[in-house]
Amino acid sequence: MLPGLVALVVFDGEGKLTADATISINGLAFPATATGTYTVDSNCKETISLSTGETLSGVIVDRGEEIDFMNATNGFLGAAGAIKKVKDSE
Repeated sequence: MLPGLVALVVFDGEGKLTADATISINGLAFPATATGTYTVDSNCKETISLSTGETLSGVIVDRGEEIDFMNATNGFLGAAGAIKKVKDSE
């Protein structure tokens, strides 16, 4: 069974983030949290460095509504996915 992940990631607009996740590995689910930093280049390429030691490489797409990313950390699974923007309630 492939590992799975669902997370709420909050970007503060100043280069820091927090993530609250649920991870599933071999059918066992458990909570996980991480903090980190991020940078965005002028061409919308994003680099995320997590407190877990992982680095994600991504690009902002869909007019800022989504980040498509992959795990770029040596020795880690080449996981990839998307971070979708959640709108604040008004």
